Amino acid sequence: MLRKLAHPAAPYVFLVLGQLMFLGGVKDDAYIELRYAANLAAGHGLVFNVGDPPVEGSTSFAFPVLLSLAARLGLNLLVVAKLIGAASAVGIVWLVMRWVRRRGGDEDAVVIGGWLAATNASIAYWGQSAMEMVPAAFLAVLGISELERRDNRGLVVGLLALAGAATMRPEGHLLLGLAGLVACARAVRGQARGAVLGLVLAGLVVGTMHWVRWRQYGSLIPNTALVKAATFELLAGLRFLGQLGITGLFGIVIVLAVAEAARRRDDTALLVGVALLAFAAYFVRVGADEMALCRLYLPVAPLAIGLAALSLARLRRWIGVALTLAICGTGIGFSIGHVHFAASYGRGSQCESKIAAVLRERGARGDLVVDQDLGRVSYEALALRFVDPIGLVDRPIAQILYAEHANPFVRLPSRAAQAKIRARIFAMAPRFIVLVAYVDGPEHVEIERRFDAGESTRGILDEHLADNELSAGIFGDPRFQAGFRFVDAWKRNPTYYVALYERRAPDLDDP
Repeated sequence: MLRKLAHPAAPYVFLVLGQLMFLGGVKDDAYIELRYAANLAAGHGLVFNVGDPPVEGSTSFAFPVLLSLAARLGLNLLVVAKLIGAASAVGIVWLVMRWVRRRGGDEDAVVIGGWLAATNASIAYWGQSAMEMVPAAFLAVLGISELERRDNRGLVVGLLALAGAATMRPEGHLLLGLAGLVACARAVRGQARGAVLGLVLAGLVVGTMHWVRWRQYGSLIPNTALVKAATFELLAGLRFLGQLGITGLFGIVIVLAVAEAARRRDDTALLVGVALLAFAAYFVRVGADEMALCRLYLPVAPLAIGLAALSLARLRRWIGVALTLAICGTGIGFSIGHVHFAASYGRGSQCESKIAAVLRERGARGDLVVDQDLGRVSYEALALRFVDPIGLVDRPIAQILYAEHANPFVRLPSRAAQAKIRARIFAMAPRFIVLVAYVDGPEHVEIERRFDAGESTRGILDEHLADNELSAGIFGDPRFQAGFRFVDAWKRNPTYYVALYERRAPDLDDP
């Protein structure tokens, strides 16, 4: 019945419309990857700050490298990143439908798979984030789809695709490792040629990546892991897992997919089932993420959708149709509910562009800027150096946080650790400091009125700048109060303001 309800092109058209909803959204972290790409293209290497010791502040290795090729051609990196994301999202719909068909699903199952992918809010939202999550998911489902061919060519291509996923996201190593076990099992059953060739080529791809990382950074652990994975709190992790379950009713999708894997028990189904459970455990371990719509599950989300589509197509007709409509409808609802985030990021990006212009005008090449939320400011001021009190692009700060099992989203650092972070920052002699003020509660209306009325912005935000626990107490530090003067402030949105301070010249009185 379902096959009669949709034209074959309908899921693709719907997904493209969903991408258009988020066209203006760019997550701050995307600009970190764009800065790495721009520096690599300019011949400085895969570094964030030219001239400083290299630090791996990007979770993805391959995506900045890929974007650097576009930078060498003089292309707009943001546009290229968004186009790659959109193409990957469309490709996911096609691959899910192809994979369902290869697993013997009927046309109802194929249609269900296409629509579950097309209406998935995470795929739509993150496809326009200018980040690597959706391309990594595309490579993951491509790899599993190729393994489903069950011949030597499929084994080789599948392993290579999963190796590509591992270079895009660290979590891809789990899928590649499980696929390696599948390859070994198939070698025993007579596919030795494909298994050996596939494992060698995949090993070369991943091994080369890690060799470059070791030569560049002296470590295989990225700074992002030190900053974001130092804390384990079970209750926070279970809440995070619950968030995954209710986001677009994806918990139902995961349960149906694991049930399908247990029912079939072939090697690719078991691979996917184990991966889905392992990623759920990973959610509990991480405990929190500031990015919307459970982006950490994206590498395996299309795989869950493919197996769940087969389960839904076999359910009693009205049950399968009702569940499919509920999941698709909820996914659409979550997409619509997050449109305002995309618009907010767009407005905030304009604010950051203004800050970058001021920094370019007042600063000189190599000047250091302290900025809590590295984003468009750092990308549009490439000649300046940047450091953040969260530690994403500074190894010593990340190590301070990791030593006491703190991260920005679950457990804040102690006062002693914050003092160490401030000591590190002021020892680097920054020229500029950019601080963030979060204005929550009913008072934000009055603050916004005064700010928009053109009152002197100095002093309006001081209380909130001091209360921001993510800035390691910089505002209240005597070295900051005595050594820096207020320049200007900008409103990113009614509850989020940014203030710029510059180091005082020895003979400069504060006006």
